[in-house]
Amino acid sequence: MTVWTHRTADKSGTNRVTPSLTKEEALSTGAEFIGEGFIFGVVVAVTAWEYQSSAKKSAADKLKQLEKEEDWKRQLHIKQTRLSAIEERLLALESSRGGGEGAAGGWFSKWS
Repeated sequence: MTVWTHRTADKSGTNRVTPSLTKEEALSTGAEFIGEGFIFGVVVAVTAWEYQSSAKKSAADKLKQLEKEEDWKRQLHIKQTRLSAIEERLLALESSRGGGEGAAGGWFSKWS
C-alpha cells in the first residue's frame, strides 16, 4: 500500500510517497506510540495533582496568615482601648489633685 503525503510544513509543497510498513513494524510503532502516550498521560495527571495540592496548601497558608493578622488587629484594638482608658484615668487623677505635670501641687509636690 502506498500513501501520498503533501508537505506544507517546510513550505516546499512537495508530494512524497510514504512507504508502507510491515505488520511487525506497524505493531512495534503503534505499541511504542501507545506506551509513550500512556507515560505522557501519567505525567500530566501527576503534575496536575501536584499543582492542585500545592494550590490548596498555599490557600490554607494564606488563610492562616489572614487569621493571624486579624488576631493581631484585635489585640492592638484592645490595647489601644486600654491605653485610652488609662490616659483618661490619669487625666482625671491629675485634675483631681489640682494641676498637671510640673505645676505646683503636682505629682512630685510632696517631695519638693
